[in-house]
Amino acid sequence: MVKPILLGGLLGGLLLFIWGAFSWMLLPWHTNTLKKFSNEDVVAVTLNAYAPEPGVYYLPNASGAAGTEEKSVVTEEARPAMAEGPIVFATIQARAADMGGQMARGLVTHIMAAMLVCWIVLQAGQVSFARRFGLVLVFSVAASLVGLVPGWIWLGFSTDYTLVGIADMLISWALAGLVIAWATAPRSGA
Repeated sequence: MVKPILLGGLLGGLLLFIWGAFSWMLLPWHTNTLKKFSNEDVVAVTLNAYAPEPGVYYLPNASGAAGTEEKSVVTEEARPAMAEGPIVFATIQARAADMGGQMARGLVTHIMAAMLVCWIVLQAGQVSFARRFGLVLVFSVAASLVGLVPGWIWLGFSTDYTLVGIADMLISWALAGLVIAWATAPRSGA
């Protein structure tokens, strides 16, 4: 059981990573869903001045201040600001991160995910290639529903951004699924 998990995880994770690089760096579909601020210099100066540290920011911050009893409750003071807008969900970094380190962490994460999916597929027992491939596709639909759709529902991610993310997820896992279905095939003498 270990060998198909390692083989499928390594090859499947590598395919996920390669597709992700191709999808984000060579295809225009992700960048075409991103909006541009009308004056990026002013926005950058404002963020540098008012986002005191790198992290995830939400405007208006509708929960109580950190360390208070109101952490998970929308405060009365925030309701008018939320109704009026704008609402912003942003990740702030001080500067560009180390691309090599990010790529390495991304590759390891993809391999780990593919290994987990191999394990799931192996739990189905001796089923056909099509059934094993189908299990990977079902996993990718589930991952899209819980990983991408909530941003559309709760954070206002645009429909086109969300749909491109789902399509990207389905394509990447379809490619990895071919390798995973092959790697998890029953072997004679195993």
